[in-house]
This record gives sequence, C-alpha cells and structure tokens, in this order.
Amino acid sequence: MLSTLKKIALITLVLTVMSFSSLYIESKRDVPDNSAHQWRQPQSVSVKYPLLISQHHWPFDYELVELALQEVKLDEEGALLIDADTADVLSRAVAELPVDMNENSLQRVIFLTAKGLPGSAGEQLALILKNYYRYQQASKEISGLDNVKVGEVRSEHLFQQDIALKELYMGKDVTTGLFGHKHLVRNYLFSRRKVNENSDLSRQQKKQRLTELEGQFKRKRKLFQTSPIKDS
Repeated sequence: MLSTLKKIALITLVLTVMSFSSLYIESKRDVPDNSAHQWRQPQSVSVKYPLLISQHHWPFDYELVELALQEVKLDEEGALLIDADTADVLSRAVAELPVDMNENSLQRVIFLTAKGLPGSAGEQLALILKNYYRYQQASKEISGLDNVKVGEVRSEHLFQQDIALKELYMGKDVTTGLFGHKHLVRNYLFSRRKVNENSDLSRQQKKQRLTELEGQFKRKRKLFQTSPIKDS
C-alpha cells in the first residue's frame, strides 16, 4: 500500500513539473528577445524602405533626432521656415548625434531627415542639418568660439570668425535666417561698447551716437521678426 502511494506521489510530482515547464515555455514566447531588438525607423521611411536599420550598424538613435526635428515650422504652403527657432531645433537635434560621425553615418542621418518632411522641405532640412553638423564639428576645433562675451580680449574678432565659419558651411542666406537676430544683438553690443570707450567723443556726442545705434538696431530687428527666410 505504501509503495502504491509513493508511486502516485511521484507521478503527481512529475505532472506538476511538466505543467510548470509548459507555462514557462509559453511565457518565454510572449516576452520579446532584447538581443534581437531592432531600431524602429520612422513610419514615413518604412513605407518605401521596409528594411530596418540596426543599432549595431549605425551609432546613433535617430528617434531622438527625429523628435527634435518635428518642431520645425512650415508656412501655409508647406515651405520650410528658416529662423531662430529653427536654429534651436537644429542645435537640439545635433546634440543627439555622436561627435565625429563618419561620412556613411552622416549620410544615413541626412537620408532619414529628407524623408521626414514632404517635398522640398525635407530635402532642405536635411541639407541644413548636414551643414550645421559640420559647422559645429569645425567650430569645436577653434578655441573660444562657444564662449564669446562682450568685454573679453579678442571677443569681437572671434565673433566675426564664427560668423565667417557659419557662412562657409551653411551659406550667407541660411546663416542670416538662423542667426541673424542673434548676430544683430551681438554687433549692437559691440558698437555700444566702442562708443562708450571712445575718449575722443564728448558725453553729448556719445549720447547722440548711442541713440542712433539704438534706432538702427530696432529697425533691423523688426525685419527679422517679420521676414523669416523660406525654403525656395
């Protein structure tokens, strides 16, 4: 009798183990395998290019870049607006990319960016992003460009050097659209400092000259606020 009970207990134990094993196998099927996870490219790209891009092959997470670029502005005709807000978007997008990417990786970013917006707006944004990335990489090689302040020795020279570098990589029109207002403010401050430090001018002459500079600044600033550059 005791032997029979032992056999029944053993059979029950085996069945229980088999049951739990079955549940474990089923649960494993429901859990995604992280090692096989692939980066999800934008839906707009997947429609025409269904082959996924693996993080193993591309050293960047484009989803973060795309998240920043979604904030670019288009006009009522779908043209890309190039203004100070666009400069801020580009700065945040480039901050999500690795430093010193090779050309293949950069071209992949540009390809994805071009597909993110319809028509010429996507192509224009992709080109500006590429040139902005290259400008930032070049500017890091020039000491002091990121910390130009009024009053520092050689600050105006470095500021003008930075403008020239931007125009070299992005062209004058795009540079003006992205940074024109910022450059206007900086130039205005430099001009005011020169007047205030000019010992050849009387107090009244300085006051008159500063008033003229302020008027010029306000007129130019109004132009930037009313006439953003568009993608042509």
